[in-house]
Amino acid sequence: MWSLSVGAGLAVVEERVVNIAYRDRVDEEPVLIKLTRGQAFVLSDWLYEVTIESGKLVPDRAVWSAIDAISRPLETTLPEVFMPDYLGRLDQTRQRLLHAMGGGEG
Repeated sequence: MWSLSVGAGLAVVEERVVNIAYRDRVDEEPVLIKLTRGQAFVLSDWLYEVTIESGKLVPDRAVWSAIDAISRPLETTLPEVFMPDYLGRLDQTRQRLLHAMGGGEG
């Protein structure tokens, strides 16, 4: 139960109400991330390596919600992931991205 008083206390109560309303709205607000197809391809491979192949599970279970939200659309929209020349395509894409960033192998 909130008790309101005139003066500085009212400002604190108002701030709490605003913070709660903001938090509740922002926690569920979607965030749009735009990637090129090449960036998505390289990210998909990296996510797979980090989450599956490395054997090092991400210890923070809350992070899995975000990893899953990113990984699933990548896996279902990138046919490159299932092509027989996957590794060659991945290497070519990595090199193009590195070149575009102004660097070599990194």
